[in-house]
Amino acid sequence: MKNIALLTSSPKGAELKKALLAKAVSVGHILIQRFRLGVAEYLPFTEVTHYFGPDMRELGMIGFAHSSVETVFLHDPPRQWGEPMLARCEIRQNFWNKQFDK
Repeated sequence: MKNIALLTSSPKGAELKKALLAKAVSVGHILIQRFRLGVAEYLPFTEVTHYFGPDMRELGMIGFAHSSVETVFLHDPPRQWGEPMLARCEIRQNFWNKQFDK
């Protein structure tokens, strides 16, 4: 397995980020389980955003979004998450890539 991690402030990293955003159909955050007074809470971990293809295979991640150290990680091959794992995620459609339909 080959993974690529590049700062998006670099020309190649910015190119990889644009390609990842254009290819992904769904985006999401993992949920962190936290216990408060014995009650479980699930909070989205927004420092890392996951990008999924149409088959819900994870194409890559962007870590530390909107900061000077934003990094894009590409999974080659894309990794598959099981149903129980996806059920604990906050997944939504990626509308960013729709701008390329014009």
